[in-house]
Amino acid sequence: MSQVLWGSEDSDYLFTILYDSYLYEQEGAEELLPMFLDSTNYNRSKAIGEILSNYYKVEDSKKKSDYLLELILLKADKEDFNDIFWHFSDAGHVALQDLYKIIKKTSSSLNILN
Repeated sequence: MSQVLWGSEDSDYLFTILYDSYLYEQEGAEELLPMFLDSTNYNRSKAIGEILSNYYKVEDSKKKSDYLLELILLKADKEDFNDIFWHFSDAGHVALQDLYKIIKKTSSSLNILN
């Protein structure tokens, strides 16, 4: 997947399409979404917001969302963490203990919380 012809809005829309396809187990989405996250300059904050908004959307979405959040955060370098944010309105329905596990795991690998 090349980002050469994609604008930021295109990447945001494509993430949403792939993420929803992944949640609903559409053929090929499970393979394409990680490839997309590896190869494009998508907006991490918007992707995180999208994931948090749909965290409990369907059966197994928590497990799938945790995997994607971990993938996004582990691919970020230490400087990226200054630019990554989300709105609590996106995550108001998500149990804090669910988010804490992911943040703790990913931040400790980059020594963010230490």
